[in-house]
Amino acid sequence: MIESQRFKHIKGGVPPQFKRQYNMLVDTVNKMQRSLFTTGFMDSTGFLTRRPPVSKSEESKIFDVQHVATAGGDGIYDCYEQTLDATEWDDTDGTTKFDDKDSVEVEVLNLYEYDPEVTYVAQLVAGDLLKAWKMTDDEGTSRWVGIPLAKSGTKGIFHKSYCKAAAGASTNITCFLDVDTTGVEVSVACNISGGGNLNSCIRRLADGDLLLIWDDSGTWRSVEGFTTTEDCDCS
Repeated sequence: MIESQRFKHIKGGVPPQFKRQYNMLVDTVNKMQRSLFTTGFMDSTGFLTRRPPVSKSEESKIFDVQHVATAGGDGIYDCYEQTLDATEWDDTDGTTKFDDKDSVEVEVLNLYEYDPEVTYVAQLVAGDLLKAWKMTDDEGTSRWVGIPLAKSGTKGIFHKSYCKAAAGASTNITCFLDVDTTGVEVSVACNISGGGNLNSCIRRLADGDLLLIWDDSGTWRSVEGFTTTEDCDCS
């Protein structure tokens, strides 16, 4: 209606380029007017009155697992909120980058355990980290829910290792972690079907052989399984 009153004196109608410019001007003025509200902000589309969305990274926090929740159900853990340690930011000697903010226990649901088995076995242990954010349950209670952050080598993350020497009469073998001959030495537990030791099973591990391993809450284990063998005289 404003446009028709403004341009009604022009014979032959309003040129299209005038219409576009006028519409852009009206939209800009309207957005500026709406931006006068305290909740207004500007983005690539112009002035808006709603609050910009808050990203999950701004809402989330890091928690350190202490133990399975004392009063919670399956999949719930008592945790300490973490702070990023400025001193350890440039650390190169293997020290953790996080510290406990305080000793206040906070219940956090591990989302990987949202539908646990009837016979429950906790999947996290003390020292595991969770990235969590708040959700409100159907009765209006605010809860913390999150996902675990796997430490290098744990929770299904595999590492390369290299046998330091040929397998001996043991179910464990010493390996160099990640880099042959110069990596950190770790003892790797191996599962041998049929029992026995690594020097009497398939495959026979030799010096320098590659072995995929993972950290099972402090115990390095071989991803590969082994089968016992029996030496025989085939002549």
